Amino acid sequence: MGRQRRVILFASLGFALLMGCANPVMPTGGPSDKRPPILLKSVPDTFAVNVNSKTLTLTFDEWIDLKNAEREVQISPPQAQPPQISVRGKSVFLALTDSLIPNTTYQIHFGSAIRDITEGNVATELELVFTTGPVLDSVWIERLLLDAQTGRPLPGAVLLAYKQELQADTHSAAPDFLAYADSSGRARLRYLPSIPLFLMGLKEASPDFRYNRPGAEWLGFEPEASTSYSVDTLWLFKEEPDSMYFTQVKEVHAGKWALKLSRPADQITLANPEEAQPRLRLQTPPNTADSLLLWIPDFARTDSLDLALLVDGQPIRRRIFPSGRPSPPRMNKPFIQGPPRNPWPLSADRPISMFNPKRVHLLSGTDTLALDARLQDGVLWFYMEFQAAKSTRLCWDSAAIFDVFSLPLPAGQILLESGDFVKWTIEFSESESRHSVLVWAEPEAKPGLRIPFDALDEGRKAHATLAVGRYRLLKTLDLNNDGRWTPGKWKGRIFSEHTHRTNQVFELKSGFDLQTRWK
Repeated sequence: MGRQRRVILFASLGFALLMGCANPVMPTGGPSDKRPPILLKSVPDTFAVNVNSKTLTLTFDEWIDLKNAEREVQISPPQAQPPQISVRGKSVFLALTDSLIPNTTYQIHFGSAIRDITEGNVATELELVFTTGPVLDSVWIERLLLDAQTGRPLPGAVLLAYKQELQADTHSAAPDFLAYADSSGRARLRYLPSIPLFLMGLKEASPDFRYNRPGAEWLGFEPEASTSYSVDTLWLFKEEPDSMYFTQVKEVHAGKWALKLSRPADQITLANPEEAQPRLRLQTPPNTADSLLLWIPDFARTDSLDLALLVDGQPIRRRIFPSGRPSPPRMNKPFIQGPPRNPWPLSADRPISMFNPKRVHLLSGTDTLALDARLQDGVLWFYMEFQAAKSTRLCWDSAAIFDVFSLPLPAGQILLESGDFVKWTIEFSESESRHSVLVWAEPEAKPGLRIPFDALDEGRKAHATLAVGRYRLLKTLDLNNDGRWTPGKWKGRIFSEHTHRTNQVFELKSGFDLQTRWK
């Protein structure tokens, strides 16, 4: 009996051990692997000379994977056909499909294509350099690639170098050397021969290293061959097409259409027959010269409309098909224009066509305040004639304000509060003030919003009254004095006007006017 009990006991223990082995769990251990793969060797070696093999091998200390290799791997001088890239275990194999150029230094940059297979750690700043000749080339050229209109960097743009000067009709030639811009817009061509090179900057719509889509791609060029070991700025711009046409005709909502033209225009008027024009209204948003809004008040009785515009004397047409009925108008949130004694704009979600000043008034506590108002370009501008200060209520009834569709704005009221405002004066050097200078402030909280300064006065100064806050400054030398930024042209080699942007952020504080000298 005792022997039987011992057999049962050992059998139970064995079954328990077996069940424990049948339920494995993930082992616990040390910290996760954050170390990128390390290159152990390459064939050929980096900085090797007299290379004639078109097959390259890179071996790492761990198993690796490739991601977006077709896009990340960059070869300079570029190949007409992309290389064949594969991975096996701890090695990457790269087979060049084109012939190697004699006595030429090649640079292959792998970007973020190579990473380990477990944690995805990227082998950054990995490149392979070799030459088909006896000596490595060592010349470098660096450019900062900026958007000429905004002054912002263009990361991902490519700096191209050519041994032969490009003509306007040969802009589709392949570059001899290239380098991509980093996140700050800086691109450095390295391992170049000591010869004159002609530079072009390109922000492509499709990566083929050729400027073949004017208006969709950014382009920049230099008039002379570049010198060795130089650092400079290259301004890129989008060309404006020669012809004028609609690039967008879109119904935003019932009765409201958004129109966009192929390039900015100085004068836009309706060219529809006179009997149709009272039904239409054009409105150009502030600070734009190529976008406008079309309002069709009685569109409900129109199945289709042949829209005709006269743009800088050139007629353009488009048939549109309005639909639906307008919704009731809504008042926009008031825009703080300035101190209480300055004009305040009041706008709805569509142009205001009529108002009755007797049915619009301002209240401060229990006092009714004087209101001087005028209607201009669909916006109601009014002045508050009082000394107190920084807040009041604008009140109106249902027969006070009417929109472009002749619909009344529902009765209501809005609390208006003016913030603290500061006068900002910018002084320029005499050399810059010989040209027309366009100056804007860009709020740090709203990148892309441009608040214009007044034109330069006789003392070479520009002035603006702005709400307290943090701003950057932008300026454009308006070389053709047309009041706006003007791009260049590839044909004829016309250079773009360019916009300078300050890295410094200026803080406007309540009670302190600011004077700045832009050197």
